[in-house]
Amino acid sequence: MLYSKNNYEPTSSINPIVWEDSNGLIKDITHIIDNGDLCVSEEFAQLIMSFDPYGIETYPAKLILSDGTIEKRYILALNNIIDVMDREKSITEISPKRNKILVQALYLQKKNY
Repeated sequence: MLYSKNNYEPTSSINPIVWEDSNGLIKDITHIIDNGDLCVSEEFAQLIMSFDPYGIETYPAKLILSDGTIEKRYILALNNIIDVMDREKSITEISPKRNKILVQALYLQKKNY
């Protein structure tokens, strides 16, 4: 099995997940990446959602900073990275604690399966 779980579990959220950083500035925020989850623009999330890939969940997100608020962002929870990752271009390492692949830079395959 290529996935951590093999069950269909629909997810949704009406309200965005909200983070607040009273010291952060809007100009310093780009794509936020951590442990297989991405915080991306609404346009990118809609593109991903349009083909509904297995194992990728989307949640609306909002970030409150000292100089304003970033809205229309989405968290993408990537739970099937094995199927979409271009292994030659992506930068990976093995986790010393869990012996799993950690992806530092993700490139998607061009092949259609």
